[in-house]
Amino acid sequence: MISLQKILNIKPSVIYPGHGPIIEDPIPRIEYYIQHRKQREEQILNVLKENSNSSFMSEMDIVQIIYKDTPKNLWSAAAHNVMHHLQKLLKETKVIGKEGEWKISENIKFNAQ
Repeated sequence: MISLQKILNIKPSVIYPGHGPIIEDPIPRIEYYIQHRKQREEQILNVLKENSNSSFMSEMDIVQIIYKDTPKNLWSAAAHNVMHHLQKLLKETKVIGKEGEWKISENIKFNAQ
């Protein structure tokens, strides 16, 4: 997400990605990507919060909840993405990680919804 924020701060008019088509007017797309990642992170935290009384959860446990409507052949890729989010959340001390198993940190504060 830091890389996306850096690109957004530059305010490019065009992006020439390493693969795929040229992206003209990239600001809305970058903002969408940032928002989507924040939403996914919130989903992960909510799953861990809802299961905080149980044992640690694996990436695949989380995937089975968040991506339940996604074809199962895509779950491995989804687990990889979830792992990256969890590593970020671990650095922010929002989760606790132990041998590929995850739990919400006890000191995390949630926004009232």
